Amino acid sequence: AIHVLVDEGHQAKSPLLFLHHFDERGRPLTDALYPLGYFRAAPSEHVILEFLQSIFLPSSLPAETAIVSLVYINRVVTYTGLALHATTWRRIVLGAIVLAAKVWDDLAVWNADFCQLFPCVALEDLNDLELTYLEMMAFNMNVEASLYTQCCFELHALAGLNSHLKTGSAEVSQGRCAHRHSTLRRALRPSVSVDALNEICT
Repeated sequence: AIHVLVDEGHQAKSPLLFLHHFDERGRPLTDALYPLGYFRAAPSEHVILEFLQSIFLPSSLPAETAIVSLVYINRVVTYTGLALHATTWRRIVLGAIVLAAKVWDDLAVWNADFCQLFPCVALEDLNDLELTYLEMMAFNMNVEASLYTQCCFELHALAGLNSHLKTGSAEVSQGRCAHRHSTLRRALRPSVSVDALNEICT
């Protein structure tokens, strides 16, 4: 699902990237050198998986946190028009995980814990990232059980369709995948009032 969102961001003619908060070129998550052309192309699913594993495995975060994180990412996209891009997707995903880890079962997780995973990220930077996320979501962190359950079902269906790309007709399977992802996006799309939208945009 994240891979599709980044692809959509790269295909957009004038994507809203909110670079001041999310651009890794200005606020890197690592002091390692980025591969040549890293910020010009959407990351592969393997690269995205490796990044998620680098957070979830050492932190022992439950899988449910990943579901809530995806809800938050889609909520920010819906509320603000934010587009995921090669330059921004990792900080966007990290911000969602930080919030989701605190919300799910009231886990005792501190921003300093995530700084240990990303030593070159200052605590102030992570605090700012968290506050930015909250403001962009209009502080709407609630995830109803029905939304969570529907998201799980749609993700399972999307994963099943993705597996058919290796065995079935690529054209047909990709079309079905795109349709299933659209269904997932509709399931995750929250209702938001005009007043809330105005507050977010000002």
